[in-house]
Amino acid sequence: MARKPVIKAVNLSKHYQMGTMLVKALDKVNLEIYSGEFIIIFGQSGCGKSTLMSLFAGLDKPTSGEVFVRGENLAELNTLQLSKYRRTKIGMVFQQYNLVPNMTSLENVYLPLAFEGISRRRRIKRARNVLELIGIADIERHTSSELSGGQQQRVSIARAWVTSPWIVFADEPTGNLDSKSADEVLRLLKQLNQKSKRTVILISHNPEYLPYADRVVYLKDGKVIRISGKIKGATKRRKRSELESLQGVGKTAAQNLQKAGFENMLDIASAKEEDLAQVNGVSKKLAKLIRKEAQEIIVAREGFGEK
Repeated sequence: MARKPVIKAVNLSKHYQMGTMLVKALDKVNLEIYSGEFIIIFGQSGCGKSTLMSLFAGLDKPTSGEVFVRGENLAELNTLQLSKYRRTKIGMVFQQYNLVPNMTSLENVYLPLAFEGISRRRRIKRARNVLELIGIADIERHTSSELSGGQQQRVSIARAWVTSPWIVFADEPTGNLDSKSADEVLRLLKQLNQKSKRTVILISHNPEYLPYADRVVYLKDGKVIRISGKIKGATKRRKRSELESLQGVGKTAAQNLQKAGFENMLDIASAKEEDLAQVNGVSKKLAKLIRKEAQEIIVAREGFGEK
């Protein structure tokens, strides 16, 4: 069964009218992101990175095209369904930490759970587990004014993780941090991605962060110009031998033919039917069929020689 993407963009476009000028923030983007991947959307300022994230997060609507999340079209969700999607299925981490100033770290982290009607006792327990996971349990009683930038961003990440979302979006999360704190935040996101198997989509213009990604999506002028890396968890397909392409010859018969010395199409075409029929798994009828087919293929290649 083919693996289904957690996010799929189909001809996704977002255009703005600025006076007489049409601005194409995104133009016919096609992209598939799979569960558990660490994806970096990379490009210079103004290339459409944040616009793409907003469409994926259901914060904005496309001019045209569609966004599917686990097979569900976001455009078909009503207001309540879209609100629930944003509250429970995604987590958001921004450059600005967006913590509530008069709340403690613990309260900031369990705040999203309050909107789901979860009891205070369970909210506190869940928030403390996440703070422990992220390594900042010792600052649960501190307000944001008592924390460094790096600590505030860790609290922000904990808040994004507390609802156990399918996808975590991080939009330039290190923009306000020094290099040491920035590296710590990137390593934390990668560790959480690996431990929890959550999909992480990071927006960045910093090439130093690219090694953290499973795949990098390069954006320029609203278009995907390149995707590097390999899909995480993708099953590597076995390369079929040339002989398996012959009608009626499966993997086992092809291997037996090769063991018997019939290595390629030319060997089959020039062999005697009775010799082919001696191979285990090859009947007289199949020997006649594949010899004729191989001869036709060789003729089609011109000159009876393999290119």
